Amino acid sequence: MRDKKIRALTGNLIRLEEALKQFNRRRSIFINALNELSKDDNTKSKNSAYIKQLQEKIYYLDESIKAYRKHADECKSLLVREREIQTKEKKPAADGISKRTLIKYALPFVMLMIVFSSVFLLKPSITGQVILSKETVHNKSMNLEINQSGNYTWTFDKPVDISSVKASGSVTGNGTVKIYIEKYGKRHLIYKNK
Repeated sequence: MRDKKIRALTGNLIRLEEALKQFNRRRSIFINALNELSKDDNTKSKNSAYIKQLQEKIYYLDESIKAYRKHADECKSLLVREREIQTKEKKPAADGISKRTLIKYALPFVMLMIVFSSVFLLKPSITGQVILSKETVHNKSMNLEINQSGNYTWTFDKPVDISSVKASGSVTGNGTVKIYIEKYGKRHLIYKNK
């Protein structure tokens, strides 16, 4: 019974693969024709209807190839499954335990034993380094509403180390806004709206 099913699936697979080869050959011919027509600008406008037909044929061939490929893949998986079943039926398991069952249960057990053994024998420990630093946040609300050009400066009362700067606000209208940070006489642009 299994042999009949395997022969039928093999025959179907051979027919599907042959059909796929024919579809791919036709597709190659149509693509070559389309490329030749597309190269020549004089014939491109004259044969635009023919070019469109070729493109449609290529599209339908692509769809057919996808469908046949999917069907062939399903046929292959069925064939593999049937052969596996046939092999299991022909080879009885030694002492009632099959290799698949042994691998399924014994392999994870062995892996767990290796992990636990390494934990107890090697006694690993977690080490790390922590860098602790003191950070101070300086906030200053400038509450500026500006309608004309000008420079506005934000300074600190005493020298501080700055690692980051954040500015927030909104711009309304057509004016341009640029925000700079100056350090040691050198200006760095940090915001520009246009």
